[in-house]
Amino acid sequence: MLGSIAAEILNRPGSGHVEAVFETTFYVAVNSQLICVGRIDMKPGPVNCITRTSNTMDWRISGLKHGVAVTIGSKTITVGDKFQFPLNRTRIWHPKTPARNLEAGKIGKGIAALQRALTSRDDIDGLGCFLIPKYRPKPNDYVCRAAEKPMGDAGKWLRAGLRPHGTDAMKDLAWVEKLSGLGPGLTPSGDDFLGGIMIALHALGNASLSQQLWPTINRYTEEYSNPISLTHLSAASNGLGAAAIHEMLTAVLNGDVAAIDTAICDVAAIGHSSGWDIMAGVLTTLEVWLAVAAAKPTPDLILT
Repeated sequence: MLGSIAAEILNRPGSGHVEAVFETTFYVAVNSQLICVGRIDMKPGPVNCITRTSNTMDWRISGLKHGVAVTIGSKTITVGDKFQFPLNRTRIWHPKTPARNLEAGKIGKGIAALQRALTSRDDIDGLGCFLIPKYRPKPNDYVCRAAEKPMGDAGKWLRAGLRPHGTDAMKDLAWVEKLSGLGPGLTPSGDDFLGGIMIALHALGNASLSQQLWPTINRYTEEYSNPISLTHLSAASNGLGAAAIHEMLTAVLNGDVAAIDTAICDVAAIGHSSGWDIMAGVLTTLEVWLAVAAAKPTPDLILT
């Protein structure tokens, strides 16, 4: 299975190299873009290429390393002299498009259900801790402490942008720089939070607001983060993220408590804390949307 962006990249012949290798996945740079290649147990995502390789494969000990040559043919991906993956008859993954008849009552119900479910868990990490009501960072939680104010500023920016006609406050994007590259890992927590905002804006029908954010996020990610994180943020700028994020987002938008409970484990499985970091950005956006909807109803909102 190929994610929609991976499919576009691999749709034309080219050459490249292995960019990075991890236990369950490796990244390939081809046609000046990155795709993520994984085993049969890999979950769908916009830049993912899911192969039929056994879920016991450890790519790190397979002989793959940075710089190994990659060739994209019309029917196969050839990686070094050991691996060849077929491209013909490959399914293309797209996330389901959320319904446009947004109902504030359902979204409020979904947010409350997710927060209740997370309160009883002990595996919430990173900026996902802010998903828990009344959370305050501990003195030794340097990432959350550093993120608290710019996350609040992000909420103010969203409120200004989501109000009809917006305001001059939208021009202040200093909070983006403070979040870019913040935290450890392949995709830092701050980057994931920013991606969550953009994905949620698309789901809410506010793609234009996401597009206003993207040039600034792009610039600071190039400066403070890394190409892999930039690849995922670029996908998020088009409203695309991991399948689990879309499943959770749809469940929250629909106020579907059972689906929320089902999606939690898959969100938790995204990186060390990336799933929670992304959802922190998603819920920040949804909460602001609700506040704006309640303050100033418009004909396209169904308030309950």
